[in-house]
Amino acid sequence: MAKYKKTLIWLAVGLAVTAGVIALELPRGRGWVHMLCDGFLMAAVALLALGCLKFVRNQGLFDLFGYAFSNVFRRRDQDEMGIPLTGKKETFAQYEARKKATRKGAGDLLWAGTAYLVLSGVMMVLYFVIG
Repeated sequence: MAKYKKTLIWLAVGLAVTAGVIALELPRGRGWVHMLCDGFLMAAVALLALGCLKFVRNQGLFDLFGYAFSNVFRRRDQDEMGIPLTGKKETFAQYEARKKATRKGAGDLLWAGTAYLVLSGVMMVLYFVIG
């Protein structure tokens, strides 16, 4: 069960998104199947988007930006404190390896988003069948 803890947390977040969408659509007088379809779809889009961003981050897409910003702020802090800019500087390859060692996978977000996408598809089929 501990293996699926993060997925369950993201499923709960998706449920909160679904509840928020339903709360916003209640005054419009739409049917429950329509509102559930919309809510599940918004949860799926949000979770899958976050999962995709986490996946590309894990592949190192944003590492160059993080490395550049960390060097800029480190140098600025050393200048303000009067510390000479000497010492061992971390190379980009070292920075990238250090970051990759601590990153967690994006599977929990992607599985939760896929579950809500499937639920949205089921609700859409029900909407067209029921009318």
